[in-house]
Amino acid sequence: MNTNPYFDPNALPLYIHGLEGNPTKPTGKGGYMLKTFGRSGPQMPAKYEGTLARPSCFEPSFEVMSQYLQANPASVLVGSSFGGGITIALLQRGFWKGPIVLLAPAIKRYQLDLEFPDDVHAIVIHDPSDDIINYEDSIVLQKANPATCELWPSDGGHRLSTITQNGTLEKAVRLQMTRAQTLR
Repeated sequence: MNTNPYFDPNALPLYIHGLEGNPTKPTGKGGYMLKTFGRSGPQMPAKYEGTLARPSCFEPSFEVMSQYLQANPASVLVGSSFGGGITIALLQRGFWKGPIVLLAPAIKRYQLDLEFPDDVHAIVIHDPSDDIINYEDSIVLQKANPATCELWPSDGGHRLSTITQNGTLEKAVRLQMTRAQTLR
């Protein structure tokens, strides 16, 4: 049984955007999540700072997302790049214990622990040719969680520009929503 108050198996999934993302841009993944599932996430103060290290916006973005999640429970978290780092931080800090979808997740970049807590199942979608977040990082993440992490190679570069058109994102989110029902 899942005792996480931020998780609700009957709630809508929640999209967590990347550094240059917009949770409601009609042509982006956030807009797709809003149109397809009825909800995206809030705008975080995430911004590219020209560095490979953890940007100064990480903790303020984490605060925005944890407060939003506290007020708006979700069935599945969908974290894109920087948003994948925020998603893993939510796991590590006890704000989340449910299914996740990670899109080209920036995890190693933010020096986050790669092992998932119990009851967390992940689908990682990543393009092997990604020139921003190394695909090898997702392989390492899957190997750290072999029983609970699926790695789905895709195309579309770092932005995974094809996954909203070819059904991959919808398939992953719906599969995780089904898994969420088992955690009642």
